[in-house]
Amino acid sequence: MPQQHRPWGRLHVLAAKGKPARTLDLMQMEALVGRKESCLLALKDDKTISAVHCRIFIERGGDDESDFEDEYASSRSNKGLQVWLEDCSANGTYIFTQKIGRGKKASLSHDDQVGLLKPYGQAEYAFTFEDLTRGLKDVDVAAIFKVPLATLQRTRSNSIASTVPSESVHNSIVDSHLGPMPNSVEADDGPGTERVAEPNGFGAEAERGGFHDPNVALKASMQALAFPDRQGLLTLRGTLRRGQLPIEMFLDADGPEALLDVIAEHMSKPKLIWLDYDMLDTALDTLRELINSEDGATALLETEGALDRLASLVSVNESRVRSKALQILACMVVFTDKPLVESALRRADRYGGARAGAQLVKLLTGDELEAQTCADALTLLNALLAVSTERQALMDELSAAGVDDAMQNLEPLAASYTAVRTQVEAFLKAKDGVFDLQRGDER
Repeated sequence: MPQQHRPWGRLHVLAAKGKPARTLDLMQMEALVGRKESCLLALKDDKTISAVHCRIFIERGGDDESDFEDEYASSRSNKGLQVWLEDCSANGTYIFTQKIGRGKKASLSHDDQVGLLKPYGQAEYAFTFEDLTRGLKDVDVAAIFKVPLATLQRTRSNSIASTVPSESVHNSIVDSHLGPMPNSVEADDGPGTERVAEPNGFGAEAERGGFHDPNVALKASMQALAFPDRQGLLTLRGTLRRGQLPIEMFLDADGPEALLDVIAEHMSKPKLIWLDYDMLDTALDTLRELINSEDGATALLETEGALDRLASLVSVNESRVRSKALQILACMVVFTDKPLVESALRRADRYGGARAGAQLVKLLTGDELEAQTCADALTLLNALLAVSTERQALMDELSAAGVDDAMQNLEPLAASYTAVRTQVEAFLKAKDGVFDLQRGDER
């Protein structure tokens, strides 16, 4: 019987030409996409797709091959692993809007979106890559590369050492209140990974020493916010993460407000396209970096309209944006003794009854539930219940919104995903506590 191991990646394939959306686990060192029946993602009915259109493969080692500094080591994944996408096609393979070119390869990072024949967003055949290498253990790596475990451990060098970010997305302040919050949700047979900023022009600039002066970093960062694009926001996130832009200077320059203006600008559009979602996603990543400090979180709370803008993202039709907004709102709950987040959620639902948890309950219902969204929505619900001074009233609102049916609807998902199961159990415990209190009052 072949040795079982965790997948090192996953393809989330969009629905196309009558075929439903599907998810494919990457178990072997190489996965092919193309018209051939032997391809993992076989697209047999379209002759514009090459027999082997592209291949996705994983390699060991390669720290010395990187053009970027250690902050971006996650684009090389974990344990010295590097994921590549090679274009083997006559008609083109794209990462986002960038054409790779036949016979060329490009590094593939978590949440990269790949289009066949056309750029992602225009392509009929497309998928998103999910990097799972951070959850791999030595035994998994050994099985993937078909080498004895002892040999792998004996020959590991610095290029295979684990590369974890210097700071967690959620710091100990948040964890002490809510416990570890889900950055990415995976089935029990494979832990997930946090999305990490992809390499950008900042890395080269930092290596030249251009941002060793905090004043230079502040000027560049505020210019990035004045004329926002994804590259500029990644640059800003990099300056904050590396400490080259002190949080206090960014706060004094009204940086949080400028970041929220970027969100408001894109949310004001009548119809959002994938480019808008990319901008929102990157802006939220930068906000998550900001709230790693208590001063940053406090400043965000004090910025007028901040929570309303974040609450407006809960209902967007893009899971990565929605999940990050939910995570930030959950963090904000524990930084104040006032029901500010609860009030923002009520205002976001002003046309639906002004119920704080109504939008969150909606995310837990339906036929096609997303584990990440459900875990994040439940985390926020549990945070609201934990700090609420009116727990009975809030629970009554949730019940009116259909939370009991939602919990039943989540049972299959909770059976497969630890993060979902943990949050469901926490909610049911909180609910029992509220009802016990109510019965005590009645007696």
